[in-house]
Amino acid sequence: MRSFIVSLLDKVEKAIPSLTPENLVDPIPSCAPQIMIKILNLCKRFKNLIALDDISVTFEEGQVISIGPNGSGKTTLIKSILD
Repeated sequence: MRSFIVSLLDKVEKAIPSLTPENLVDPIPSCAPQIMIKILNLCKRFKNLIALDDISVTFEEGQVISIGPNGSGKTTLIKSILD
């Protein structure tokens, strides 16, 4: 004996042929990633040394970032965000 739900799904599938699992999945998720941090045109100087020069970057939710070698301005960027 088939369950009530399975029988109901069979009847719905026959009544609406386009109603298949493939057609029920939204190919474009309705929830776009959220912007967590957005930096526009950030500049930072230490006397004559330009540490950050016109930096623009956006970090989205769930994104993993790897940025630069020693001396590339990572700590200066983080301190500028937090200050």
